[in-house]
Amino acid sequence: MRKILIVAFALTLIWALTGTAQKVMDSGKFLYQTISKTSAKTEVAGEESFKIEELDQNRLKITSNFVAKSQDLISQFETDKLFNETIIVDKDWKLLEYSLQSETARGKLNVSVKVEGQIAKITFQFKGTDGKEQNQAREVILEDEFVTTGIAAGQLIVIQKIITLKMKEQKRTFLALDPTNIEKPLIELTVERLSPVKIKSGAKTLDAQRASLKRADGEFALEIFSASDGTLWGFAGESATTKLVGYRQDLFPEGFEVLK
Repeated sequence: MRKILIVAFALTLIWALTGTAQKVMDSGKFLYQTISKTSAKTEVAGEESFKIEELDQNRLKITSNFVAKSQDLISQFETDKLFNETIIVDKDWKLLEYSLQSETARGKLNVSVKVEGQIAKITFQFKGTDGKEQNQAREVILEDEFVTTGIAAGQLIVIQKIITLKMKEQKRTFLALDPTNIEKPLIELTVERLSPVKIKSGAKTLDAQRASLKRADGEFALEIFSASDGTLWGFAGESATTKLVGYRQDLFPEGFEVLK
């Protein structure tokens, strides 16, 4: 009888642990490359590993961390570990929570956002290397669907899912979070569907969905590429002097070329 009770207890414990385990929906790594427009020099700038987990039937969690590979970035921040992000969305990929942590030679930064109805509660904490601290909190009223600005692949994953699964328009402007600007934390982000393209990676040629992202302040503009189910494959953007390319290294070890 005692053995039966022990076995029953063990099975109950295993079932409980299994039931509370978070299911990993996807995971991988994005490689960031920069290409100089003047010298055509290509450099690996960094890597961003990510994981998408199902917390429960109604929520997903996206975690990512960025590790610098460029010696310029490492020298500038005196570390290769630049930031960690956590994004929690509902089953429709609507933003519920966001957090950012970064500790470099410039100081320690913590940002958190929690969305409750039409209110976003934002807290900002920064401690400089000189010991000075900046702590701010504010609430903003959301008049439109709320997204993050897409400054990292983890955020682009969410935006791409919204485009594929929810966005019916050809072009739409979202209210977006700029997590490092507590004085002006919201900015407009215009998303536009573009014509599909073919991409080539090694011997494979694939059909890719394509969209553009543009911030209202002109700080950046990107094109993002994905599978038909909304899985983000990569992105590309450029400044006056440099091109930026990012791609899923675990899916495309050699990167991919957009065919014209």
